[in-house]
Amino acid sequence: IVITDACFNNNGPHILFCNPAFCEMTGYSEEELIGQSPRILQGPETDLTVIQELKDCISNGLFFHNNTINYRKDKTPYAVEWNISPIKTETGEITHFVSVQRDITEKNESLKYQAMLVAAINTIPDTIVITDDQARIKFMNHAAEELSGYTLADLKDEPITKLYPHDQKLIELQRIKNQNIENKDHVYEKHFKKTCAMKIALAACYWLILITLKPLMILMVMH
Repeated sequence: IVITDACFNNNGPHILFCNPAFCEMTGYSEEELIGQSPRILQGPETDLTVIQELKDCISNGLFFHNNTINYRKDKTPYAVEWNISPIKTETGEITHFVSVQRDITEKNESLKYQAMLVAAINTIPDTIVITDDQARIKFMNHAAEELSGYTLADLKDEPITKLYPHDQKLIELQRIKNQNIENKDHVYEKHFKKTCAMKIALAACYWLILITLKPLMILMVMH
Protein backbone atom coordinates (compact mmCIF):
# COMPACT_ATOMS: atom_id res chain seq x y z
CA ILE A 1 0.00 0.00 0.00
CA VAL A 2 1.25 3.46 -0.93
CA ILE A 3 -0.26 6.86 -0.14
CA THR A 4 0.89 9.94 -2.04
CA ASP A 5 -0.05 13.58 -2.03
CA ALA A 6 -1.94 15.03 -4.98
CA CYS A 7 0.71 17.59 -5.90
CA PHE A 8 1.84 17.37 -9.51
CA ASN A 9 4.51 20.04 -9.09
CA ASN A 10 8.15 19.38 -8.19
CA ASN A 11 8.17 15.91 -9.72
CA GLY A 12 5.08 14.89 -7.74
CA PRO A 13 2.97 13.20 -6.55
CA HIS A 14 5.22 12.29 -3.62
CA ILE A 15 5.10 9.22 -1.39
CA LEU A 16 3.83 10.04 2.10
CA PHE A 17 3.37 6.49 3.37
CA CYS A 18 4.24 2.95 2.33
CA ASN A 19 3.66 -0.23 4.28
CA PRO A 20 6.31 -2.92 4.97
CA ALA A 21 4.99 -5.16 2.18
CA PHE A 22 5.66 -2.42 -0.36
CA CYS A 23 9.19 -1.97 0.99
CA GLU A 24 9.79 -5.71 0.76
CA MET A 25 8.48 -5.82 -2.81
CA THR A 26 10.63 -2.92 -4.01
CA GLY A 27 13.76 -3.42 -1.91
CA TYR A 28 13.65 0.17 -0.64
CA SER A 29 13.33 1.17 2.99
CA GLU A 30 10.50 3.43 4.10
CA GLU A 31 13.01 6.22 4.70
CA GLU A 32 14.30 5.92 1.13
CA LEU A 33 10.80 6.09 -0.35
CA ILE A 34 9.18 8.89 1.65
CA GLY A 35 9.23 12.08 -0.38
CA GLN A 36 10.09 10.28 -3.62
CA SER A 37 7.91 10.02 -6.70
CA PRO A 38 6.64 6.51 -7.51
CA ARG A 39 8.46 7.02 -10.80
CA ILE A 40 11.59 5.91 -8.94
CA LEU A 41 10.37 2.38 -9.70
CA GLN A 42 10.16 2.80 -13.47
CA GLY A 43 12.78 1.55 -15.92
CA PRO A 44 13.54 0.44 -19.49
CA GLU A 45 10.73 -2.12 -19.74
CA THR A 46 8.07 -0.02 -18.04
CA ASP A 47 5.17 0.38 -20.47
CA LEU A 48 4.93 4.11 -21.18
CA THR A 49 1.45 3.67 -22.62
CA VAL A 50 0.29 2.36 -19.25
CA ILE A 51 2.05 5.22 -17.47
CA GLN A 52 0.30 7.75 -19.71
CA GLU A 53 -3.02 6.09 -18.94
CA LEU A 54 -2.16 6.37 -15.24
CA LYS A 55 -1.40 10.09 -15.60
CA ASP A 56 -4.63 10.72 -17.48
CA CYS A 57 -6.68 8.91 -14.84
CA ILE A 58 -5.23 10.51 -11.73
CA SER A 59 -5.11 14.00 -13.23
CA ASN A 60 -8.85 13.69 -13.85
CA GLY A 61 -9.57 12.15 -10.47
CA LEU A 62 -10.42 8.73 -11.92
CA PHE A 63 -9.75 5.22 -10.62
CA PHE A 64 -6.81 3.48 -12.30
CA HIS A 65 -5.99 -0.22 -12.67
CA ASN A 66 -3.38 -1.88 -14.87
CA ASN A 67 -0.04 -3.69 -14.82
CA THR A 68 3.48 -3.12 -16.09
CA ILE A 69 7.13 -3.78 -15.28
CA ASN A 70 8.72 -1.95 -12.35
CA TYR A 71 12.24 -2.15 -10.94
CA ARG A 72 13.49 -2.88 -7.45
CA LYS A 73 16.26 -0.95 -5.77
CA ASP A 74 18.79 -3.49 -7.09
CA LYS A 75 17.43 -2.84 -10.63
CA THR A 76 15.86 -6.28 -11.03
CA PRO A 77 12.52 -6.10 -12.87
CA TYR A 78 9.23 -7.39 -11.53
CA ALA A 79 5.71 -7.43 -12.91
CA VAL A 80 3.33 -5.29 -10.88
CA GLU A 81 -0.45 -5.01 -10.91
CA TRP A 82 -1.79 -1.97 -9.15
CA ASN A 83 -4.73 0.31 -8.69
CA ILE A 84 -4.92 3.94 -7.62
CA SER A 85 -7.92 5.60 -6.00
CA PRO A 86 -8.24 9.36 -5.45
CA ILE A 87 -9.14 10.62 -1.98
CA LYS A 88 -11.45 13.63 -2.21
CA THR A 89 -12.87 16.19 0.18
CA GLU A 90 -16.59 16.85 0.48
CA THR A 91 -16.20 19.55 -2.15
CA GLY A 92 -14.55 17.13 -4.58
CA GLU A 93 -10.99 18.37 -4.17
CA ILE A 94 -8.40 15.60 -4.53
CA THR A 95 -6.02 15.56 -1.57
CA HIS A 96 -4.28 12.18 -1.81
CA PHE A 97 -3.96 9.01 -3.85
CA VAL A 98 -4.04 5.52 -2.37
CA SER A 99 -2.42 2.71 -4.33
CA VAL A 100 -2.59 -1.03 -3.74
CA GLN A 101 0.14 -2.93 -5.58
CA ARG A 102 0.87 -6.62 -6.07
CA ASP A 103 3.85 -8.47 -7.50
CA ILE A 104 2.48 -10.72 -10.27
CA THR A 105 5.82 -11.96 -11.63
CA GLU A 106 5.14 -15.60 -10.68
CA LYS A 107 1.60 -15.39 -12.02
CA ASN A 108 2.88 -14.09 -15.37
CA GLU A 109 5.54 -16.81 -15.53
CA SER A 110 2.88 -19.43 -14.85
CA LEU A 111 0.69 -18.04 -17.62
CA LYS A 112 3.66 -18.04 -19.99
CA TYR A 113 4.42 -21.70 -19.29
CA GLN A 114 0.74 -22.59 -19.60
CA ALA A 115 0.71 -20.94 -23.02
CA MET A 116 3.81 -22.94 -24.00
CA LEU A 117 2.13 -26.15 -22.81
CA VAL A 118 -1.04 -25.42 -24.77
CA ALA A 119 1.01 -24.68 -27.89
CA ALA A 120 2.86 -27.98 -27.49
CA ILE A 121 -0.34 -29.97 -26.85
CA ASN A 122 -1.92 -28.46 -29.94
CA THR A 123 0.86 -29.93 -32.09
CA ILE A 124 0.11 -33.48 -30.89
CA PRO A 125 -1.91 -35.54 -33.40
CA ASP A 126 -3.66 -37.49 -30.62
CA THR A 127 -6.89 -36.06 -29.25
CA ILE A 128 -6.53 -34.52 -25.80
CA VAL A 129 -9.34 -33.37 -23.53
CA ILE A 130 -8.79 -31.85 -20.10
CA THR A 131 -11.58 -31.93 -17.54
CA ASP A 132 -11.88 -30.78 -13.94
CA ASP A 133 -12.72 -33.18 -11.12
CA GLN A 134 -16.41 -32.79 -11.95
CA ALA A 135 -15.81 -34.03 -15.51
CA ARG A 136 -16.46 -30.59 -17.01
CA ILE A 137 -14.48 -29.88 -20.15
CA LYS A 138 -11.79 -27.25 -19.68
CA PHE A 139 -9.60 -27.77 -22.73
CA MET A 140 -9.56 -29.56 -26.07
CA ASN A 141 -6.59 -29.56 -28.39
CA HIS A 142 -6.89 -28.93 -32.11
CA ALA A 143 -6.93 -32.66 -32.87
CA ALA A 144 -9.87 -33.20 -30.50
CA GLU A 145 -11.76 -30.32 -32.10
CA GLU A 146 -11.11 -31.64 -35.59
CA LEU A 147 -12.11 -35.21 -34.75
CA SER A 148 -15.22 -34.37 -32.72
CA GLY A 149 -16.50 -31.54 -34.87
CA TYR A 150 -16.85 -29.34 -31.79
CA THR A 151 -14.73 -26.39 -30.76
CA LEU A 152 -13.63 -25.63 -27.23
CA ALA A 153 -16.01 -22.66 -27.32
CA ASP A 154 -18.86 -25.11 -27.99
CA LEU A 155 -18.06 -27.33 -25.03
CA LYS A 156 -16.18 -25.23 -22.46
CA ASP A 157 -17.51 -26.13 -18.98
CA GLU A 158 -19.91 -28.67 -20.49
CA PRO A 159 -19.94 -32.21 -19.03
CA ILE A 160 -17.70 -34.73 -20.74
CA THR A 161 -20.87 -36.66 -21.60
CA LYS A 162 -21.13 -34.36 -24.60
CA LEU A 163 -18.28 -36.40 -26.05
CA TYR A 164 -19.38 -39.82 -24.78
CA PRO A 165 -22.47 -41.96 -25.49
CA HIS A 166 -23.98 -41.90 -22.02
CA ASP A 167 -23.21 -41.81 -18.32
CA GLN A 168 -22.73 -45.57 -18.04
CA LYS A 169 -19.69 -45.35 -20.26
CA LEU A 170 -18.28 -42.60 -18.06
CA ILE A 171 -18.85 -44.76 -15.00
CA GLU A 172 -16.98 -47.60 -16.67
CA LEU A 173 -14.23 -45.21 -17.71
CA GLN A 174 -13.89 -43.96 -14.16
CA ARG A 175 -13.87 -47.52 -12.81
CA ILE A 176 -11.04 -48.50 -15.12
CA LYS A 177 -9.09 -45.38 -14.18
CA ASN A 178 -9.43 -46.01 -10.46
CA GLN A 179 -8.63 -49.72 -10.53
CA ASN A 180 -5.54 -51.60 -11.58
CA ILE A 181 -7.29 -53.71 -14.20
CA GLU A 182 -5.07 -56.00 -16.27
CA ASN A 183 -7.47 -56.36 -19.20
CA LYS A 184 -8.46 -52.90 -20.37
CA ASP A 185 -9.25 -53.86 -23.94
CA HIS A 186 -12.72 -52.30 -23.97
CA VAL A 187 -13.90 -50.58 -27.12
CA TYR A 188 -16.95 -48.47 -27.76
CA GLU A 189 -18.06 -46.22 -30.54
CA LYS A 190 -19.30 -42.65 -30.56
CA HIS A 191 -20.69 -40.67 -33.46
CA PHE A 192 -19.83 -37.00 -33.31
CA LYS A 193 -21.20 -34.04 -35.22
CA LYS A 194 -19.13 -35.11 -38.20
CA THR A 195 -20.32 -38.11 -40.16
CA CYS A 196 -17.42 -40.26 -39.04
CA ALA A 197 -17.41 -42.34 -35.86
CA MET A 198 -14.59 -42.71 -33.40
CA LYS A 199 -13.68 -45.98 -31.75
CA ILE A 200 -11.85 -45.60 -28.45
CA ALA A 201 -9.89 -48.52 -27.04
CA LEU A 202 -9.67 -47.97 -23.31
CA ALA A 203 -6.35 -49.78 -23.37
CA ALA A 204 -5.04 -46.63 -25.01
CA CYS A 205 -6.63 -44.25 -22.50
CA TYR A 206 -4.57 -42.93 -19.64
CA TRP A 207 -4.69 -40.07 -17.18
CA LEU A 208 -2.01 -37.68 -16.04
CA ILE A 209 -2.45 -35.40 -13.04
CA LEU A 210 -1.49 -31.81 -13.78
CA ILE A 211 -0.39 -29.69 -10.81
CA THR A 212 -1.61 -26.12 -11.35
CA LEU A 213 -2.45 -23.07 -9.28
CA LYS A 214 -6.04 -24.28 -9.45
CA PRO A 215 -7.45 -27.64 -8.30
CA LEU A 216 -6.00 -30.74 -9.96
CA MET A 217 -7.31 -31.55 -13.40
CA ILE A 218 -7.47 -34.92 -15.18
CA LEU A 219 -5.83 -35.13 -18.58
CA MET A 220 -7.38 -37.81 -20.80
CA VAL A 221 -5.40 -38.80 -23.88
CA MET A 222 -7.44 -40.93 -26.27
CA HIS A 223 -5.96 -42.66 -29.27
